[in-house]
Amino acid sequence: EVVIRPANSRFYGFALYNLVTANRPLMDVRLGGPAPGKRYESISGGVGHMIQRNLRVSGEFTYDVEQELTRATVGIIAAF
Repeated sequence: EVVIRPANSRFYGFALYNLVTANRPLMDVRLGGPAPGKRYESISGGVGHMIQRNLRVSGEFTYDVEQELTRATVGIIAAF
């Protein structure tokens, strides 16, 4: 995972690469997706904005290399 945040900026960007191989079938993390195999590979990237120190908004785009599926998510992260 790589996280980049310019100096004195509330915006940040991130990129993530996942590769999992197993001897047994993997658990389905796709919520209703096709039956998983023994390998999971994905590439993700996104941007976010820190509203306050403990509150941020984030958007992410993920591409599943093995099943050629895409997913986009938007969320609010809060810590109190």
